[in-house]
Amino acid sequence: DWNGEKYTESGTYTKTLQNIYGCDSVVTLHLEINQTQYAEETITACDSYTWNAQTYTESGNYIYTTNAANGCDSITTLHLTIDKTIYKEETITACDSYTWNGETYTTSGDYPYTTTAANGCDSITTLHLTINKTVYAEETVTACDSYTWNSETYTESGNYTYTTIAANGCDSITTLHLTINKTVYAEETVTACDSYTWNGQTYTESGNYTYTTTAANGCDSITTLHLTINKTIYAEEMVTACDSYTWNGQTYTTSGDYPYTTTAANGCDSITTLHLTINKTVYKEETVTACDSYTWNGETYTTSGDYPYTTTA
Repeated sequence: DWNGEKYTESGTYTKTLQNIYGCDSVVTLHLEINQTQYAEETITACDSYTWNAQTYTESGNYIYTTNAANGCDSITTLHLTIDKTIYKEETITACDSYTWNGETYTTSGDYPYTTTAANGCDSITTLHLTINKTVYAEETVTACDSYTWNSETYTESGNYTYTTIAANGCDSITTLHLTINKTVYAEETVTACDSYTWNGQTYTESGNYTYTTTAANGCDSITTLHLTINKTIYAEEMVTACDSYTWNGQTYTTSGDYPYTTTAANGCDSITTLHLTINKTVYKEETVTACDSYTWNGETYTTSGDYPYTTTA
């Protein structure tokens, strides 16, 4: 502003005034106008942006004024767009391990994963992970012939697993270490006469008989006896003889019952009992004195002597 006039351009300006003496007074103004400097910046940032020592967290237009080299203001306007980091959360419960975004985790914890969102800022997802462990248990069993475990019957030794759901929602895996010992079977074949005593029991009939004890492996030891009982053969003979009777090379002179034992075709005794009656010869004597001759029992004797006569008593 000069003598009531505003100038915005550099130049030489004159003004005629009257001095105190009434004469013209011509004044020349040599004017240089320096312009205020304007500048603009357009920025897109994530969450915050620091500009000229000032941090901004919201989008907007911000002005910063300094002195330019020409001594005038230098005014810069910042056109600021603040995009926000995107935060997400996931809550997961898993058994033993969990693979997430290519990474496998075996321990409970909070795990962040950062990618770039559509707005160009970070997209940060935090995984709240709970890892429950599979429950492992073991059983060691020795059984005879078979063992039923969880409704399954096993007849061979081995390691068997059974899986259920534990209270924590994970597998509960029980391993059965099973030893199957076998019942010991044996057989005996025996042929005996009349009776056979086996393990304290006497049998008189043919048949198959079992005896059970405990074997060295703790299981039953079952022995089957295949028993054939052959009978002693009994026979009788009724004999009446006079004075003596010879039977099977033996001479008997007295009545009585006499057994004789041989071996029958079945390998057992064949016992024949002789019921023997010995009748004695009846001896009598007569003493006769006669003249010339004597007739006795139809026979005439003319000479002295002893003459026997036998009849049946």
